[in-house]
Amino acid sequence: MMLSCEKTQVNSNAAGSRGGSLRKDLLIEFPRSNYTPSEAEVTLARALLTSEESELIGCNEEVARIRDFLEQLEAKQSMLQGRVMKCRDFTSIRRRLPIEIWDEVFSLICLIDGFSLSLPATCGDGSAGATTLTLSQVCSLWRDVVTNTPKLWSSFALSITKISVPIQGLLSHYLRRSANHPLKIRAYHRDRGIYEDEEDSDDDLLAAAVGKHGIIAFRMLMSHCTRFQELELAFDNWDILDYLCNSRTRISFPELRSLTFRATIGGTGRAFWFWKEACTAPNLVALRSDKWEEYMSRSLVSLELDRWPHLLTFEQLGASTKLECLSIELFQGSATLSPVNFPRLQSLFLRRVDCHLDWFFGFVTLPSLVHLKIKYIFPRQPTALTSIVEMIQRSRCSLRTLEIACPGSQVRGSFKFVVDVLQVCPELTRLEVPYEEKLPYKIPLPDRPEEPQSDLIASLTATAQNAENILAPTLWSVALPISSNVSNVAFAERILTMVESRSMLRLKTFAGISILRWVTVKVCCDRLRMDRPSSTFYCECNPFSTPNLSNRMVSLEQCGSRITIEGSCGRPLYANMAD
Repeated sequence: MMLSCEKTQVNSNAAGSRGGSLRKDLLIEFPRSNYTPSEAEVTLARALLTSEESELIGCNEEVARIRDFLEQLEAKQSMLQGRVMKCRDFTSIRRRLPIEIWDEVFSLICLIDGFSLSLPATCGDGSAGATTLTLSQVCSLWRDVVTNTPKLWSSFALSITKISVPIQGLLSHYLRRSANHPLKIRAYHRDRGIYEDEEDSDDDLLAAAVGKHGIIAFRMLMSHCTRFQELELAFDNWDILDYLCNSRTRISFPELRSLTFRATIGGTGRAFWFWKEACTAPNLVALRSDKWEEYMSRSLVSLELDRWPHLLTFEQLGASTKLECLSIELFQGSATLSPVNFPRLQSLFLRRVDCHLDWFFGFVTLPSLVHLKIKYIFPRQPTALTSIVEMIQRSRCSLRTLEIACPGSQVRGSFKFVVDVLQVCPELTRLEVPYEEKLPYKIPLPDRPEEPQSDLIASLTATAQNAENILAPTLWSVALPISSNVSNVAFAERILTMVESRSMLRLKTFAGISILRWVTVKVCCDRLRMDRPSSTFYCECNPFSTPNLSNRMVSLEQCGSRITIEGSCGRPLYANMAD
C-alpha cells in the first residue's frame, strides 16, 4: 500500500513536469525511483545539463583563480614577514647594547651556579651543565658574544668519581675558548665506600675509584694550573691527589688567590707536596681548610678553618698581619700566653665554641673589627661575655654587627652585656642576642643615673624622655632568640611598641634615630603543628596570633618595618588566626 502511494506521488510530480518545465529538485528524486522519463522530459533535462555544466566550469575556473591568488598572497606574506623580521632585528635595541651588557647577561645565565661547565659523575646521561656551549649555537650574534668572552668558558666543576663517558673533547673545547683568562676549578670525589681505613689507599683502589676518564680530565685541568685563580678540592682520601698528579709533575700556582682544601680521610701523606705548593702560592689571600701548617702564606686576607688546629697558637695566626676575615667552624683554642693584635681583622665568625671565650677576648686586640658573630656556645662552656666589652673598649673598634645566636641559658647576664656593648658601640646597625625578661639591671644614663630597672626591649624603645640618649640610634635590624615561656601576648605588645616607636610612624618626632626595618623573633619552641592542606607550620604559642596584633604588624610592614617570627627549625611561624 505504501509502495503504491510513493509511485503515485512520483507519477504526479512527473505529470507536473510534462507541462513544459522540469524542476531541479525532481532530478534529485528521479534517480531513486523507477520512473521512466518521456522524450520531452529528456530534452528538458539535456538543456538543463548544458546550463549546469557551463556554470560548473565557471566555478572551477573561479576556484583555480582564487587558489592561485591565495598562493601568491601567501608567498607575499612570507616575503613580507621575513623582511619585517629583518627590519625588527636591524632596529632592535640589542644591536645598540654595549658588549659589557651582553657580558653581564650571559654571565648571569652561564654562571648561575658559579660554574660555566659542570661535569658530574653522571654527565653521560645528559646531566652535564654546558650552558655556554648551548648559547653559542643560538644565533650568530650570541655566538660572537659568547666565543669572544673567555670568562664564560673559564670555570669548571668536575666530579672524578667513576666518570663513565669520555669528556676530554668538551673539556678541551672550554679550555681553548677560555684563552688566557684565570680559571676557577672545583674538583670533588665522593666514594668513601672503597676505603676500609686511612691506610687503605693503594693505586689499584684509587684507579678503580676514579676511572681513566676522570684521570685524563683532571690532568687536563692541571696542565693549566698556572692560570688557576680559585681552586676547591674535596676528596675522601688525599692520596687520590697524588695518584692523579704525582710529585714528579711540575706544578705552580702563581695566580692562585683562593684555595679550599678538604678531605674526609687524611691518607698516608703522599699528597703533602701538592698541599704545600698550593698553600705557599705568592698571591694566595683566601684559604678554607680543615688543617693548618706553619708554612701557610702570611699574606692571607680571609681564613676559614673547620676546627681550631691543636698546635696553632694565636701568635702564629697573628703573623698573618693582612688577615681581614676569620671564620672557625669549631673553636677549641687553648689559652694564649701573650696579647695578640690583628690590626686588619674586620669580620670574626665563630660557628661553634667549645672553650671559654673570656681568655680569647681578654688577650686579643681587634682595632678594625666590624662584624662579630657567635653561632653556638656549648652548654658546658657558659660565659658572661664581659671580655667582649673589654676587648671593644681596648681595641676602640666601631662594631656594626653583633650576632650571638646561642640560647640565653648559655650566656650569663646577657642583657647587661648587650647594654654595655650598645653603650660602647653607638654605630651598631645589626643586633642578635638572647633575650632575657625581667633581668634586674639598671641602665646608667649620663643625665638619668636613677633610671628604673628595665630590659633590652625597653632600652631600645624610643620615647620623648630618652630620644636624645637612646641606645643604638643607627640600629635597623634586631633578632631576639627567646624561650617559649617568654613568648606571650605581653611580650608581643612590647615588641610592637618598640618597632612602632622606631618606624616611619614616629620618627618624624624623634630626629637622628634610624628606622627599625627588620625584627626577627626566634622562638625556641617545639610545639609546632602542620596544617596538612597547606603544609604550613603553625606555632601554638605564637604571641602575635591575635587579630589586633596581626593588624598592627601589617600596618608596620606597610611603613617599611617587618616583624618575622621563626621557630627553632628556622621556619617562619604564621599567626594561627581564628575565623
